[in-house]
This record gives sequence, C-alpha cells and structure tokens, in this order.
Amino acid sequence: MPDPAPTHLPADAVLLDNDGVLVDSKAAGEAAWRVWAARRGIDPEAVLAGVHGVRSRETVARFVAPELVEAA
Repeated sequence: MPDPAPTHLPADAVLLDNDGVLVDSKAAGEAAWRVWAARRGIDPEAVLAGVHGVRSRETVARFVAPELVEAA
C-alpha cells in the first residue's frame, strides 16, 4: 500500500516538458493514440497522420461526433 504521507521535495524550480523538446516522447504519444484509435474502431494510421503539432481535443474532434468529444 502506498504511503499516504506527502513527500517533501525541496526545489528552487520545477521544469515540465509537455512538448517533447527535453525528452523525446514521440513513441509514447503515438502508442497512446494507437490505443485510443483501436478502442474506437478508428484506423490508427489515419489518426497518427495528423496528431503532431495539433491539440488533442482537435484531433479527437476530427474522428468522433461532436457530442462525443468530451467523453473521448
């Protein structure tokens, strides 16, 4: 069972990498999109062809009905 007590980490700054510049996250991102597409019966290659440099919500909106975007 995980320790419920918070961990204190003294730091002067926190560096986040959300765009893959510091850490190459391309393979992990593509794997996640493949799973997402497969679960919805969508061709993963079609999804991957347009995900890079595009917000996730915009990618999702290209492949599901408007009323399903939030849930997807």
